[in-house]
Amino acid sequence: MRKTAMVGTLLCAALLSGCTSTIVGSASAPGQAGPGGGAAAGPPAPPKPQRPVIQLGDQYPVKDWKAAGAPFDNCTTLKWEDFPEATRNPKGTPPKLEAVEPTLPYTTDCQFDNSGTITFNPDSDAPPQGKVLFVVDVVWGPEFGPQSLKNSVPVTIAGKAGGMRESTFGAAKEPYCFVVVPLAKGGAGVEVRNGRFSDKATACDIAKGLTEKLLSRVQ
Repeated sequence: MRKTAMVGTLLCAALLSGCTSTIVGSASAPGQAGPGGGAAAGPPAPPKPQRPVIQLGDQYPVKDWKAAGAPFDNCTTLKWEDFPEATRNPKGTPPKLEAVEPTLPYTTDCQFDNSGTITFNPDSDAPPQGKVLFVVDVVWGPEFGPQSLKNSVPVTIAGKAGGMRESTFGAAKEPYCFVVVPLAKGGAGVEVRNGRFSDKATACDIAKGLTEKLLSRVQ
């Protein structure tokens, strides 16, 4: 019996196709990878949906005065003619609505810009020279008011009790001032960054003067 079994085994090894054997393990269904096999063939995965392209401003949509529910148009109520003469934009460049982050206490922002150009030496490691920024933001918010202005001091503009914060900004420590007053609906503010014309008018004088003119046109 042992000789017969050995002969059968040798014949099986020589002929292969004429013998069968049993392999211990789990069977694989058609289309799946078996032991030692490659990746299973199957239906293709559904295509991934395309991600929308995020444009600048989409994250914080720009709101004009109507969309914000403001009682005045913060891009047209004040004009360049209301600014001190030395600070006016000679081209009369119209103000531009700015995006407002949701963390800020106001809802809509319109910016007047009459900044200059910096000077620098490309052959030197010295930083750019010149105090050139002149930017004024006119803002409004439904719950905005003097209480929203941190580190402010009381100020009275056209009979209204407001708040004012005077500071500096940037590495050049350019003059900065923010004046906020309550309105019948919400509150308005004028923020001034005045590095370019600081020898002709202070940031707070400009902010208070523009706020007074704003209050003469808005209740």
